Amino acid sequence: MIDSAVGVGTTITATFRYGSVDRPPLGDMPATVMTLVMGSPNVHWKYRHIINGREFLLDTDEIIEALDGDREMLASPDVGLWLRDNIREELAALRG
Repeated sequence: MIDSAVGVGTTITATFRYGSVDRPPLGDMPATVMTLVMGSPNVHWKYRHIINGREFLLDTDEIIEALDGDREMLASPDVGLWLRDNIREELAALRG
């Protein structure tokens, strides 16, 4: 689903059901999200992953707040690697 409004922004929602035979493998989502965030630090990214009713939500606005408001830090290698590793840990916790 794509929801867009001039001056507001665009929200893209994609849902992939694990049980569907039509769903291709997701691949390395932590590395994918890291690449998106580092490549476009001025975009407000939200990544939500749900497994068996348990949810992980990454919101770049929260990360920027922890970085004292420095949005450009999202493009730094140290923050990118932390982001990737944090997502991996959170997804592993969801899987149990």
